[in-house]
Amino acid sequence: MIGCVAHPEHRAGGDYAKLKSWMEILSVNAETPDDPYEVSLIPGVYHLEVLYRTYRRDFVCRFEFEAVAGRSYEIVDHSNNEPLALYRWRRVNRFWAERTDPVEPVCD
Repeated sequence: MIGCVAHPEHRAGGDYAKLKSWMEILSVNAETPDDPYEVSLIPGVYHLEVLYRTYRRDFVCRFEFEAVAGRSYEIVDHSNNEPLALYRWRRVNRFWAERTDPVEPVCD
C-alpha cells in the first residue's frame, strides 16, 4: 500500500524506532505509555495491547513484533483482514511512503 505522507521524525541519534497508532495503545511490554498514540522504542521485541472500539463492543488487540532502530511502524484500522494491522512504514521518495510487513493481532 503506497500513500502520500510526511516523513516521521525519530529521536536524536536514530537509535530508536517510532510507533504510531490510530487506536489507543494500552500497554507496551506491560507498561502504560505516556502518549497512547505515538511511542519511541529502543530496538527489541515488543508486546502491545491496543484498544479497538466498535459501536457494539470494545476489543483488546495484542501484537508481538521486533522493532528495528530508525524504522517507523503504524497501527491502522482499514484495508485489513483483521480489525487492526501493524505495518512497517518505509519512505519511497520525497512525497510517498509504503506500508509493508503486516503483523496481524489476536483480538478478544
